[in-house]
Formats: sequence, C-alpha cells, structure tokens
Amino acid sequence: METEDLVRRTLQDDPMFVFIQPDDARRRRLLGWYVPALLKLLRAKGRVDVAPGPAAALWVPPAAKVRPPLISRVDLVTAPFRLGLSATQRAMEFAAAVDEASRGSAADAWLLVHVSVEPDRRARGLAAGVMKRTLDEADAADQRAFVAATSEPAVGFLTTQGFEVEHHLRVEGLPQFWTMVRSPL
Repeated sequence: METEDLVRRTLQDDPMFVFIQPDDARRRRLLGWYVPALLKLLRAKGRVDVAPGPAAALWVPPAAKVRPPLISRVDLVTAPFRLGLSATQRAMEFAAAVDEASRGSAADAWLLVHVSVEPDRRARGLAAGVMKRTLDEADAADQRAFVAATSEPAVGFLTTQGFEVEHHLRVEGLPQFWTMVRSPL
C-alpha cells in the first residue's frame, strides 16, 4: 500500500495526468483507480523496484508483451466509464503522440514508466538508487532504456542517469514531452 500511495501522490501533479484530468478531485479518483491497476500489471509482467526513503521505479522489460496504456484489457474497456469521455479522449491523444514519437526507440528497450520519490526527499540520490538495479541489468545485457518524460526537472534528472533526449515534442493541444533513450554503458 505504501508504494501505491507514493506513486499516486507523485503522479497527482504530473503534467500528463493534469492534462488528462484537469480537476484535482477527479484526478485523485482517476489515480485511485489507475495506480493499483498499473502496479498489478507491472508486478505480474514488469518490475516494481522499491527502496527505503521511500522511492519506487516502475519498469516494463524488453521481453514483455506489455505496452501502454499499461492496464489490463478489462480495465481498458471500463476506462471511458471511469474517466469520462473527454478524459479518455485526452489520454488516447497523448498516448498516440508518445507512441508515434517513440516508434523504433522503445523497441527492445527497458521502458521506464515512472520514478516516484517523496517531494520532500528529492535530490538525495533516492531516484538514482531505486533505478540502479534495472539500469545495471540493462547494461549487463547490452540493452537500452527508454522513457517519455513530461517535465524539465525529469529531463534534467534522467540526463544524469545516462538518458539522452531523442525528441522534444510540442504538439498543439498536448503537454510537451521528451522521448529519451539510454544506451548501455
């Protein structure tokens, strides 16, 4: 439950989720549904790394047959009823833009879904520490890592972890985002 709460709290102000659901209360309800579904899927088919602090890194391995929107088919079918039609439309538009920008880059790469650290505990090495296991494994297997970042601070942090900006996209009507790739070290 602690990891679920951490991820939910840190996604509350994420630009992508603010775009999908601008209303704070509705966004809290959306994340109350989405985060448990996401974690359930990643615990079964991906990786959820957790470190004291608390910090969490959510990953999809390259061999997984799982790609965004990272929820089960049942949850996907019920999403319009849970989110509302306009929020579902915005989520689909944003996902399509990221998918288009990441074609080829995300193939056969570890997909970093999200890194969560309590805001008052940031800049203490917790995010780098919780990502280390997977990045070390990717390096050892000569695999890349991929992420779609949604804020300039995230881009700055990810750059320190070896990610390089591949595309910075400003699509009219959508929040800006950066696709970033990390080659094996």
